[in-house]
This record gives sequence, C-alpha cells and structure tokens, in this order.
Amino acid sequence: MSNRKAVLVIVRDFPPYFSSLGGVIRILKMCDFLRNSEIAVHVVAAAGLEISYFGYEDLVKRITIHYVPDVLQRYNNQRSTTFASTAEDAGVTRKIVQKIRNMILELSVPDLGIFFFRGLYKKSIQVIESHHIENVIVSSPPFSTQAIGWLLKRRMGERINLIVDYRDSWNTLSIFAKRWRTTRAFNRIMERHVLKAADHLLYQSPPVICKIDKMFPGIVRNSQLVMNGYDPSMELAASGPAPANEMLTIGHFGAISDDPKSFRNPTPLLQAVVELDLPIRFEFYGAARLSSHWQHSLVNRFFLGGNLSHETALRQMAKCDVLMLIHSDPIGADEVIPAKIFEYMLAGRPILAAGPEGMESRRMVREKHLGYSIDILDRSDIKVVLKKILMHWRQGHLVQYDRGALTEFSRPLQYAKILPLLR
Repeated sequence: MSNRKAVLVIVRDFPPYFSSLGGVIRILKMCDFLRNSEIAVHVVAAAGLEISYFGYEDLVKRITIHYVPDVLQRYNNQRSTTFASTAEDAGVTRKIVQKIRNMILELSVPDLGIFFFRGLYKKSIQVIESHHIENVIVSSPPFSTQAIGWLLKRRMGERINLIVDYRDSWNTLSIFAKRWRTTRAFNRIMERHVLKAADHLLYQSPPVICKIDKMFPGIVRNSQLVMNGYDPSMELAASGPAPANEMLTIGHFGAISDDPKSFRNPTPLLQAVVELDLPIRFEFYGAARLSSHWQHSLVNRFFLGGNLSHETALRQMAKCDVLMLIHSDPIGADEVIPAKIFEYMLAGRPILAAGPEGMESRRMVREKHLGYSIDILDRSDIKVVLKKILMHWRQGHLVQYDRGALTEFSRPLQYAKILPLLR
C-alpha cells in the first residue's frame, strides 16, 4: 500500500455537468491544488447532460473522476439550459406547475438529491475500498450530498477522516432553509447529524461559523475558514488596457434571474437605469434567465453573452468598466461572498456590490476599497450610487485598487489551510 496521502472528494455538481462556473470553481480548483500538492485525488460526481467545461477540460482530465449516471442531474441540466422568459411564461398552467414543484421541494429534506444519492454513495464506498482512501471531503450544496459523508462515517467510523465543506450555510440561509415547521425540524436534525459526524468543517465566509454555533451550540469541534479566493496564475488572462467604452459598461458574470423569487434579481438596478435614462450598459455572461422586455426597454444598453470559458470570461471582465455582484434576498445575505468577487479582484476592475444592508461582500468592498456598494432594497440609494459611478466614469476617476494588497485572498494561501487536516 502506498504511503501517499489520498483524498476522495464527493460532490453532485462537477464539470461538464453544471451550468455555472461559480458553482464548481471552488471544488475544481481545490482538487487541482491537492493534486499539485502530491496528493492522490479522486472525485465522485453526478453525470447528466454535458453543458460546459468552461475551458477546464484538460484540468478535469488530469483528475481521477468517477462519474455516476444520475436522473436528477440530467433533469437539472436540461432545465438549466432552458432560459425561458419569466414575463412570457406567467400563464395559469405554469403557475400551477410551479406551486406543485415548490411543494415537492419543500417536502424533500434537505433537497431532491436525497432520493437520488444512493448511486453516489455506493460508488464512494467502492472508491474508498479500492484505493485505500482515508480522507473524504464532501462539498455542498446541495446538502443531500452531505448525507453520503454521514453514512460513510457511520459505516467506517475512525477509518475515514470526514471533512465537511460548506460553500453555503444549510439551515441558516433562507435559500436552503425549509419554510414549514415540520420539514424545517427534519432539516435541522439532518444537519446536526452531519456536523456531529464531521472530523473537520470548512466554511467559506466568516459569518457562517457564528450562525452554526448559535443554532447548534458546541457541536462543531474543528472548523477552518477557507475562502474561495482568486488564482494568481490567471492574472495575465485578466490583465488588459483600461476599457474605452462609449457607455459606462457594467458586467455581471454567473447565474442571474429576474424571477421575483430569485435571490439574484437585478430588476431594481435595470429599472433605475430605464427611469433615469442613464447611459449605462449592462452585460450579462453565464446562465441568465432575464425577461425579453429588458431588451425592448434598454435596447443597446442590454446584452446577454451566454457561457464563456474561464479565461475568456476574465478577458471580458477586463473590458468592463465596473463588475457587478448581486444578492437580492435580505435573509441570509450576511454571509454572501460569491466566488465571482475574487475573479473580479483578479480582473482589477471596480466592483459594484448590490445587496441588502449587512451583506458580507458589501462589507468587503467598502473595507478593502474595492469599488461601490448599493442597498438593493433602497430605490433612492440605487439611483444615487449609479449616478455617482457614472460621474466618476465620465471624470476618469472610477475607484482603483492594488491587487498586490489582496494576496490574503489568493487561492493557494486559502487552500493550503486544508493540508494539515489530512491524515
């Protein structure tokens, strides 16, 4: 048996079977970092319909991945590639179907994946046994994936070192928390079991651990903040001359939707530009579900660019005047630090953080002087800040910052914190 450290990473979403780079970049780069640290890395992930490698096909092929054909993943992939207009699809039938779907989702604890994880679980056992793996990292959401780690720990006990990776909070974030009292109780019970079984907990945002300690006092034994970070090796791809756009160009990269229930809803900002008739152009790249009426309202001030490879996205970021991140749900916004904020840092353009008061990424933008902050729930604040940005752009005085002062957020430094946790 080899003395080389080995790690099994269990995830549901992994390239090429996911629609957003932001949803897979943390674990993809983590696997690459561990592999470069002379650790044998195996990944168990769900396979559905191929969407995109985001330019990382060679990297993915260098990792030992055990894909498990999965009906749910196939359904999710199919759904994610159908960018229907929320305005045009508001018929009675669709509303009824949506209500039924919401009820099914509420009854699925913690999520639909709980009915489809057995294949991933069996494959994980097989990989652990075949390759004599002791270290197991389970990354979520979706949080049904954490049930795999819990069951593995129950089955194998101290034979495995279980590391639970939270990219988002489970029960303390409204996006994933259940609404009904009964399902909420079951959801919390499941999280308690997972945290109790974990040897280590990784989390990506400082407020996460405070909220877990408040909900489950004393349950977390060993926790470590590991932020998503940026990849300094990609700095060249993100570099470029200062943009010379005819209009102030604000770029958004990643998933976004103007559905009223979306937690990334840009409607208040788009409405402000329409009402004030500002010369501001919004460019959206990635999985965008935005109503076609914005094209009619904004005309050449609105552009949908689709999915891009990572390097292409970084080059496009450098062509924008301002880079925007959005979180429109006030509940749970305190911990929100999207992976894209680190990519924006790499591109070196001023960041516009739009979200409720208290959002962690808004705090980062203010404290690190990275750009501009907007209260997305305050229409007057939106208009004031947009006018301010426009004025700075016209004067050639947009906020600037030194990437060299942000080395604490480099991905190698963040991921190096994982190494002492491995057996």
